[in-house]
Amino acid sequence: MSFEAPHIDYAGISPVLALTAGLVVVLMAGVFTEGSRQRIVVSALSLVTLAAAAGLCIWQWGEGKDLVAGALRLDDLALAGSLIAIASAAFCIPLSWREEAADRASGPGGHAEFQALLLCSVLGMVLLAQAQNLISFFVSLELLSVPLYVLCGSALRRRESLESGLKYLIIGSLGSATLLYGLAFVYGASGSTDFAGIRAGIGGDVLDDPLLLIGIALAA
Repeated sequence: MSFEAPHIDYAGISPVLALTAGLVVVLMAGVFTEGSRQRIVVSALSLVTLAAAAGLCIWQWGEGKDLVAGALRLDDLALAGSLIAIASAAFCIPLSWREEAADRASGPGGHAEFQALLLCSVLGMVLLAQAQNLISFFVSLELLSVPLYVLCGSALRRRESLESGLKYLIIGSLGSATLLYGLAFVYGASGSTDFAGIRAGIGGDVLDDPLLLIGIALAA
């Protein structure tokens, strides 16, 4: 039995690689800096990471190709969604400078953890925009959501923040379980995890397939 690794287009996934490397660098920078110096250093690194990811998205503009054995799809729509997520995160970074939650994310000077979580959520958004099958879709959605659970409850001295984090965690966990259950029904009805395969497997008799209707209802 032989195993052949899928071809990986590193140019196509370069925005994802940039965000992944950037959040690791931001976390490491938080280890060696503290206080107001940490805020300046990690903010600069985060903005550079976002700028690099945006530049790589623009560099790939006009490309239309499958990535990672068809799990991701790079096209103009995916790149536009990625750029929107990256630009939104870039605006959030200066807004967090005076936020108490960022200062107390892990004790005094927790901007590194705060912004690393932000970059991780952006990474999930970029992958979600490029997802082309049910597995990559669900993993991307969780990568987007889990850091937001922490960010919502990161203001430890505010009751509203802790309450929102707990509620988001409970509702998000229930929603993820329901979504996963629905995706399993969709897979059972179509026999494929790829979006194109699902469309081909469903055919035109959507209303006549109760398994598919249950899956759509749970996933919606």
